[in-house]
Amino acid sequence: MKHIVILGGGFGGIKVALDLPAKKCGFKITLVNDSPYHSFHPDLYELATTEVLHNDKLTFKNLMGTVNIPLNQIFKHKKVEIFVDQVKGINLNKKEVILGQSNLKFDYLVIALGSTTNYLGIEGAKEYSHPFKNTEDALNTRNDLCEIKNGSHVVIAGGGFTGVELAGLLAKFLKERGKLTLIEASSHLFNNMPKWAGSLAESRLTKLGVKLNLGCQITRVDRENIYCISGEKISCDYLIWTAGVKGAVPTDGIKGAVINGRGQIRVKSDLSAEGHDGVWVVGDMADLKDKNGSPIPQTARAALAQGKAVAKNIINKSMNLPPENYRTPNSYGFVVPIGPHYALSNIFNLNIYGLLAWFIKMCISLKYMLSILTPAVALQTWWRGVKIRINE
Repeated sequence: MKHIVILGGGFGGIKVALDLPAKKCGFKITLVNDSPYHSFHPDLYELATTEVLHNDKLTFKNLMGTVNIPLNQIFKHKKVEIFVDQVKGINLNKKEVILGQSNLKFDYLVIALGSTTNYLGIEGAKEYSHPFKNTEDALNTRNDLCEIKNGSHVVIAGGGFTGVELAGLLAKFLKERGKLTLIEASSHLFNNMPKWAGSLAESRLTKLGVKLNLGCQITRVDRENIYCISGEKISCDYLIWTAGVKGAVPTDGIKGAVINGRGQIRVKSDLSAEGHDGVWVVGDMADLKDKNGSPIPQTARAALAQGKAVAKNIINKSMNLPPENYRTPNSYGFVVPIGPHYALSNIFNLNIYGLLAWFIKMCISLKYMLSILTPAVALQTWWRGVKIRINE
């Protein structure tokens, strides 16, 4: 019996684990994650910004339930062993994973550890800003913002999807508390994405009261100010950093892997790690480019597509069949919510915005819930979140 170890309980890792048992190939499957939950990242923004009164604990509990989905619930009645532990290091040559509590030997390995905040080597960025990558970050941000003084200046660094989504919801959350500025190094939002989306996002955020500071490349951060390459100095009471991500390489490294400057592992066309038979990389840690040579967007949709492809290639390998090359879609599509009941989308190759795009996002969330949970649990989890969003 081949032992398959999957590192990471994010979108890519979950997809691989769910697709493998269904094929009844007799694998022993172990999923390693640093928490007992699968985090539904699209709802982190809600967790950080939704108004929850002290006497409304049920609303907060329901919101947490839509963000943190228990792994035991996802893999109930499925032959997947769950290890809750930190991945300290990986030795591809010895086929061994070093965990905080023990070591794991593997026959096949899937590395899907996701990404972590990239401070881009900017002086003071790590020390004086707040990351926004996981549930803990979202809760910390919310708690901090609930306690800031009236009139405070909150700044979000980074005009990609994460920064824009967060700004759209924080605009309402901070309306009576202070002012909000979004800083982006390029001259427009959503760099490397369609211009119409960036233009609409800028209009929407401006309408919500967000000040946009575009073309501002940050060079240094201290306790009270942000310094730009142009010489501009921006005063700041609270800085949220969404300006970059990099692969979540374990602290003790990955011996035997070729890793680029963004913390990504070099992979072949079938998503296997270069130079290592039986090792695959999925999601944010895969050094993968599209047909034009541009990096693949680090999105949930990309991770899910890659997870599906890797599961199929593991099955092929177990049956001594040749691997299949991963075919990069012409477009992964996107849906970006920007404030209550509004989103941008290019799903179905159509430029959609407003309430319709927001509704499409809700449908995509439901589809995903149905893919990982039983229908009854999926509908219940999804509907709890929808009710909170309708009342925003």
